[in-house]
Amino acid sequence: MKKWIALLSALLLTLSCAMAESPDAAHTATLSLDANPTTGYFWAGLVLDGDAARLDSAEGTYFPDDQTGTLTGAGGQTRYVVTAVRPGNSILAFEYRRSWEDAAIDQKIYLAVVDHTLNLTLSEITETGATPDGAEAAQPSSFAELTGLIAFMGQVTDANPILSVSYTDGYASISPEYATDSPEEIQAILDAALAMEVGSVSDVAVTDWDPALRITSADGQCWSVAFNGHWLTKDGVNYNLIGDEAFWKLLAGLRQAAGSGQ
Repeated sequence: MKKWIALLSALLLTLSCAMAESPDAAHTATLSLDANPTTGYFWAGLVLDGDAARLDSAEGTYFPDDQTGTLTGAGGQTRYVVTAVRPGNSILAFEYRRSWEDAAIDQKIYLAVVDHTLNLTLSEITETGATPDGAEAAQPSSFAELTGLIAFMGQVTDANPILSVSYTDGYASISPEYATDSPEEIQAILDAALAMEVGSVSDVAVTDWDPALRITSADGQCWSVAFNGHWLTKDGVNYNLIGDEAFWKLLAGLRQAAGSGQ
């Protein structure tokens, strides 16, 4: 799955730069996923990469198969409305999980293709999952895949190097931010970020004081990500960061350097 997402992310980056925006119309498609909320499982969706399409919500809308409400435990479908925004491609990711469990039991990835007339086509590109007992729980995505860092790095070359990494502390100990253009610091942060994985969805509330990291390349392209403690915050959803010790140690070093005026 990771190889698929990495390749598609690079493809999205190339296609999105080549296609002109066309916001005059909006075509939609409905995506239905089997669900049964009486088991405690629910679908959580997001646009993993690309800006050609958007979802109506992260939760979708649940429609029970039993419209009479008389069948206890009957399942149904969670439906998402996917809207074409501009020509190009987007990757849509969905996890089926319980809020109190670390691992999802099912994960679906779709490629949304939008043509120049805003016709929208959805294709499932991978399907992983497990039995409800969690025997084969879906593997977590990498931090770089979920945040689009892989796609961003695909455009970084010797002719278009990374100029700087900047960090804003969520608790205002850095004002307004600390930036470094040290190749050694930049490479260390990238190595640590690329090694991280993303685990369970968190119920931790997103605040306005989240730390943020930003990487800027010579051509003006910028990758940025926000955190809530050791959780990744993306599109209003928080994800647990796995194997993040080296990453947070480096960011703590940025805080210390800023505080000492270096």
